[in-house]
Amino acid sequence: PALRWLALSGFWFAFIQRCMLTFLVSYLYLVAGYSLVQAGALLALYQAAGGLTRPVWGLIADRTAGPPVLIALTLSTIVTCLALFWLDARWPPLLVTLVVAVLGATSYGWNGVYHGEATRIAPAGEIAMITAGTSSFAYAGVLAGPALFAFGYHLSGSYPAMFGSLALAAGVGLACLVQAIRCSREAPARP
Repeated sequence: PALRWLALSGFWFAFIQRCMLTFLVSYLYLVAGYSLVQAGALLALYQAAGGLTRPVWGLIADRTAGPPVLIALTLSTIVTCLALFWLDARWPPLLVTLVVAVLGATSYGWNGVYHGEATRIAPAGEIAMITAGTSSFAYAGVLAGPALFAFGYHLSGSYPAMFGSLALAAGVGLACLVQAIRCSREAPARP
């Protein structure tokens, strides 16, 4: 059960990451009033922050056994998605840059710690299969995220509402992660 819950959390984490990669430039351009070049630069910052912090999160996770890092990353994702809900053209550029950088570090930087956690709770001898399985759930989130986001935008006509809804998606991912942690603690130790 722990791996099922962890895989479901990966679905939501990848869902959010792909929505950010797909819609952040449009959002910054249409809602915050940034030029396409400025918005693209912020997307690059989002990706760079995630890429640069992955080794840091990995080092911290090695010292804390993983779950606390994933929980912290998810909580930060919730907060920064809510910040984007309130974003408008009056925000100072430095604040927007900070929010995007933190969002990148968290919603783009989760992957390695997630796979480490899958490895930690996988039965001995099944790590490769478990990694493939949890990755499949994550990639389902990659496919579903932009489509559902676009459909929600079609219904609501509101980018802020959709970026705010990503905080809800992160909350669902957090609930799945907490359940995975609970189940892994109740499971017998692997040989």
